[in-house]
Amino acid sequence: MGYIGNNPPQETIPADDTVTTAMLKDDAVTADKLANSINTEITANTTKVTNATHTGDVTGATALTIATDAVDIAMLSATGTASSSTFLRGDNAWASAGDINIRSNSLINGDMRIAQRGTSFTSSDNNDDVYTLDRWLLLSDGNDIVDVTQQSDGGTSSASKYMRLDVETTAKKFGICQVIGTDDCRDLIGQSVSISFDAKVTNASKLSDIRAVVLAWNSTADAVTSDVVSAWGAEGSNPTFATNWTAENTASDLSVTTSWANYKIENISIDTSSATNVAIFIWQNNVATNDTAGIFLEVSEVKLEVGSTATAFEYRPIAEELSLCQRYYEVGRLQWRSSPSITWGGNYYAYNTASFKVTKRATPTIVLANEYTTDGYVDYNTADISTEEFAMSVDSNSGGVSPGWWIQASWTSEAEL
Repeated sequence: MGYIGNNPPQETIPADDTVTTAMLKDDAVTADKLANSINTEITANTTKVTNATHTGDVTGATALTIATDAVDIAMLSATGTASSSTFLRGDNAWASAGDINIRSNSLINGDMRIAQRGTSFTSSDNNDDVYTLDRWLLLSDGNDIVDVTQQSDGGTSSASKYMRLDVETTAKKFGICQVIGTDDCRDLIGQSVSISFDAKVTNASKLSDIRAVVLAWNSTADAVTSDVVSAWGAEGSNPTFATNWTAENTASDLSVTTSWANYKIENISIDTSSATNVAIFIWQNNVATNDTAGIFLEVSEVKLEVGSTATAFEYRPIAEELSLCQRYYEVGRLQWRSSPSITWGGNYYAYNTASFKVTKRATPTIVLANEYTTDGYVDYNTADISTEEFAMSVDSNSGGVSPGWWIQASWTSEAEL
C-alpha cells in the first residue's frame, strides 16, 4: 500500500496510567476486553451458583440454609414469657401447659345465659350477698344498691347475653362475684392465671373506676365466706377483703368506657399458701362520683383460665352450661295423683320422691313453694335429702281425702358456696 508523504503513520500507544474514565466511550468495553477472572465472577454471581461461605445461624456457599440448633428463642417474636413451663401456641404466644386444658374457662355461666332464678332482681331480691343469674353473687355496700337484669345482644360481639347492674342507691360500691368449688380449683392453685371480660358503662364520668381481682381462700375447703368484702373503703381505694380471702393481684382502674370492649388482667400468680378455693370479683369503685341513679354497669363473657395470657371467650353447648349450673342450683316441680276411685278417710300420709337432674355439689337445701292439693292435705314437708334426690311428704286432715286428689309443689335445690 502506498503512502502520501515522506513517512508512514505511526501507532500511538498511551503511556501507563494516562487513560482516564472520561476517555472511554460509553458502552464500549466488551467482555473480551475484561480479565477472564472478572468474567468468571460476574457469571457466578449472575447465576447464583456460588456465594461467600456463611457461618453462624445461616450457613452454606451455594444454597443458604438455617443451621441446625442455630435459632435462639430470643430471636422469636412471640408474646408472653418463655420458660420451662410454657410452650409456643399457634397464635405466637408463650402460654402455660395448662392452656391446653379442654376446660379453658374455670367459671360457670360466664356469658350470663343461664337464669334459673329469673331474669330480673329488684327489691329484696337484690340485697347484698344474694345469687342472681346462675353462679353470680351480687355484692354491694348495703341492700337495694343496684337492680340486676339479664339483657340480650351485648358484649363485643353484639350477640351475647349480659348482666346489667342499674344504680338504685347512689354513692355506694357494688359488684359481682363467683366462687369456684375446691374440686374445680385444682388446676388453678399454684398456677399463673388470666382473667378477661367484656364490659361497658352508660356514664363513664360517674362509673369511672371499674376493677377486677382474683381471690384465694386459705381456710376449710368450700366453707367460704361468700361475701368476700369486709369493708368497701373510700373512693379510689380497694376494699378490705374478708378474713381468709387474699387478693392475688393488685386491682386498678381498667378505664371502662361507654362502648363494649374486652378487658384483660394477665399472668396472675395464685400463690397463697394452703389455698383451697378461688373467686373472681368485678366491681365499681366509685363513691361520691357515683351520684346518679339509673346508670348502668354491664358485664358479659367473663373468663378465668390457666395461663399467662388471656384467650378468646369460648361458648359451651347450652345444655352443658345448664348442667354445670344445676350442680349448684336446680328448680323443679313434683306432683302426683291418687286413685280416682278410692276415698281415704281420717288422717293419711302421702309421700313421693324427686330425683335431681344433676348430682349436687353437696347436700342441698330444699325450699318448697306453690304447694297445692285438690283435697284434704295441709302439711307439706321434705325428707331424705341427698345429693341425688329428696322426698316430699304431705299429711291429710282428719276429714280424709276424696278420690283422684292431686298433690303438687314447685321446689328449689341449692348447694351454692
